[in-house]
Amino acid sequence: SSRDAARPSCLACGEASVPIPARPDDAKPPAARDDMRGAPGAPRMWDRVDALRPPRRRFWDPVSFMPAKDRQRDVFGDLDGLGTVDDRPQPGRRPWRIFQLAAGSASLLWIVAGFLWLWESWTQLDERGVHIEIGSRQIFDAKGLWPQAAG
Repeated sequence: SSRDAARPSCLACGEASVPIPARPDDAKPPAARDDMRGAPGAPRMWDRVDALRPPRRRFWDPVSFMPAKDRQRDVFGDLDGLGTVDDRPQPGRRPWRIFQLAAGSASLLWIVAGFLWLWESWTQLDERGVHIEIGSRQIFDAKGLWPQAAG
């Protein structure tokens, strides 16, 4: 059936479609070597890396992602015409300034909210007074802690 047919997958499944744990070593061919540093044509630690003049090796082509015409040029082009939106020499200044303004605004908002909360609690304290009772015995009674405005 089509369900039993081998399908390309990164996940091997056993009976009842239960995933089977796998390691990268399980997918390598039996004759593959783990360490290829000594293989003929393998890059050596002392080899010079140059994207414009890459070594021609059958083992490995390090710049295979670059088109052949781009590998033939001597320089990567004239970079003088390139510019940024902000030509000033401080590229990280604008994000830092935005962060400062956002953090400062949030801090100011919290401070103002705290003062408003204190103001509201003090004015309510003045209007209602504070009564603390334990059982039927009154321990503290504070009314009119602040002088009332005449009128």
